Amino acid sequence: MTFTIITAAFNSIKTIEQTLDSVLRQTFLNFEYIVIDGNSKDGTVDVLKAYEKKFKENSISFSWISENDNGIYDAWNKGLKLAKGEWISFLGSDDYYLKDALSIYHRLLNDNGNHYDWIYSNVLFVENSNKKRLLDATWTWGKFRRNTTITPAHVGSFHNKAFFKKHGIYDVS
Repeated sequence: MTFTIITAAFNSIKTIEQTLDSVLRQTFLNFEYIVIDGNSKDGTVDVLKAYEKKFKENSISFSWISENDNGIYDAWNKGLKLAKGEWISFLGSDDYYLKDALSIYHRLLNDNGNHYDWIYSNVLFVENSNKKRLLDATWTWGKFRRNTTITPAHVGSFHNKAFFKKHGIYDVS
């Protein structure tokens, strides 16, 4: 089982290194990492270039592009078109994974993954190193329809690639 992690970034110089480092610290390594940058002008691209060597040293597939896009869903769609993994996650350029996150997702999917199109986990919102709140609610269709941006959070989700083949990519309109 393989994963693809997609990060959409735009002028993310203040946070992108923490995101990249969290991906590099993973103990499960059967994944590719794709960053879709929206043509940043703040040094984000220089950071991505500098990290290419670090990913290569850790034998992690890492690719990135920097070009104009039409927002986060357009960037995610670009990443989806490049994705080779069976399971796809969207990690924000200001988000990060805890050390063994991918190992835990892998174990869960290895045990139960054939039955799901999508899984999610708890997400801890942090601001300036202060824990703000834990998002750990049980998913319900009604709650999801009212607030898809928060419950559940994309950063804590993995989507089966077959889900996108069946239902299509994100509607950028």
